[in-house]
Amino acid sequence: MLASFVDKLVSQDGQLLQYFATVLLPLVAVKYLPLPAPLQPLRWLGELAKSLAAKVLHTERASSQQALAGVLSLLLLVLPFWVISSLLLYLAEYPWFFEMLLLYLCLQDLHILRAAGDITTALQNGDKSSARSLLSDWVARDTAELSETGIAKATIEALVTVPGYRLLASLTTYLLFGAPVTLLFAMLWQLQQIWWPQNPRYHYFSRALSWSNQLLFWVPLLLWRFSLSLSGGINWLFTTHKISHHQDLRSYQQLCAMVAAMLHIELGGPQKYNGVKVSSSKLTYGNLPTATDIRRATVLVKAAIAFWIILLTAIPVIWIGLRWFHTH
Repeated sequence: MLASFVDKLVSQDGQLLQYFATVLLPLVAVKYLPLPAPLQPLRWLGELAKSLAAKVLHTERASSQQALAGVLSLLLLVLPFWVISSLLLYLAEYPWFFEMLLLYLCLQDLHILRAAGDITTALQNGDKSSARSLLSDWVARDTAELSETGIAKATIEALVTVPGYRLLASLTTYLLFGAPVTLLFAMLWQLQQIWWPQNPRYHYFSRALSWSNQLLFWVPLLLWRFSLSLSGGINWLFTTHKISHHQDLRSYQQLCAMVAAMLHIELGGPQKYNGVKVSSSKLTYGNLPTATDIRRATVLVKAAIAFWIILLTAIPVIWIGLRWFHTH
């Protein structure tokens, strides 16, 4: 009886179950089989973006020329690699395998959870130098002169925003549009991390990229904000929108404002890029953060990630259960 049910399930719903397996298996692989940073293709793209910007970006030129250089650089870096990768996915004998591999590569930034734990341990041991070094891999700002408070702020801000741009963006784009669009979103976010819009050097150069990402990532960040609200308690579902919805803040700053309110801490404030101090809004909802607050933020993020993993696991399990009861 069981064998006949399994055969019927595979014949009728095999493609659907394979779809969910393609999403869930990379999540497991990312956790237990991490890929070293030097082997990550998206990091290679980031290094290529740095080299290209160094050659074509001339900050002494007019803002319109810098913006045009940014658009052309964006097209040059994205289009060839994206088109070739999409064609390989289309022509592959086993496209599901390459889709799992692509998701695995796009989700590597979830290791920020481990990095946050290492930074917390370094701070608690009084090793600010190691904490700054670990943090420099995850933020665009200068970290060499950050105080313990500055390290805690930057770590929490990266911790609560990266999963929205990596996990939720990858899940939503793959489920709705497929692997090629997932890859496109991952490439665009990787480039924004390199050409960070708050960095005065890239202020005009990355303007088109920043505006397009604001639009493209709006839904994933909305879903991520929802799950963070749930992890903080059901009452936050009715208050975080008012807290985080400021017209003068970017999407990632709105996430930081929400988490600052949930943890009763201060985030934001001035930042340095290439030695230049840049003003940024202070998100003050409590005391200055410490290493302990990084752990508290990690708990929130882990709970929010767990919500989506449980949901993605529950859907095929419920579907199989319904099929079982229907056939019996």
